[in-house]
Amino acid sequence: MDSKRNKIIHELENLFPGALKIYNLPLLRKHNSTLSNTLLHRNFNEPPVKKIWFKLLWEIACFLETEQDTAAYSFFYRLPEKADGETDWVFCAARLNRCEKNLPGEIALFSYQLQKLKEINKKLYWVLENGEFFKDNLHKVALLTKREKEIIRLLASGLTGIEIAAAINLSVHTVYTHRKSINSKLNIQHVTTLLKYAEVFDKEMAL
Repeated sequence: MDSKRNKIIHELENLFPGALKIYNLPLLRKHNSTLSNTLLHRNFNEPPVKKIWFKLLWEIACFLETEQDTAAYSFFYRLPEKADGETDWVFCAARLNRCEKNLPGEIALFSYQLQKLKEINKKLYWVLENGEFFKDNLHKVALLTKREKEIIRLLASGLTGIEIAAAINLSVHTVYTHRKSINSKLNIQHVTTLLKYAEVFDKEMAL
């Protein structure tokens, strides 16, 4: 369960840096304020201060505990006005994660500025087109050495084996040995599959 959860979190953080935060429920309970009015079912004209933020997340957790496991709670808050007079809203969606004993354990909160919708749309399309390929083959990419990843990037850029050998100061024989290892680890039968790996795992290939 934790392995699957961590894998999903890793994928989301790669796609949307800084957009996903995890809050531990015992921590929220500890910081829950005594404010009497509920903060649910409303949006905010400014970013909630810490005291209100923790109370809001705690109330969301209590609300979601009574809902189906797949339920999510969403709200918006307004960012401060910029010097040029422009402002923006942030969309937030929260989901309750349960532990292995099926007890509420944490709140996962995804936040994103509305002005970045064009960017997020591109990333969502990427997930729809490549998400399954990424999920099914990430363990294979983890088997690659740093040198093999470098050779994949160079192959994807259009260089031949001879050109790669000259570029990274290796013998042609060594480059082709690396290519055989790459093909074996990734089960590559055609160059188009190699290009697919280079495109989908571009960040991983740079490590």
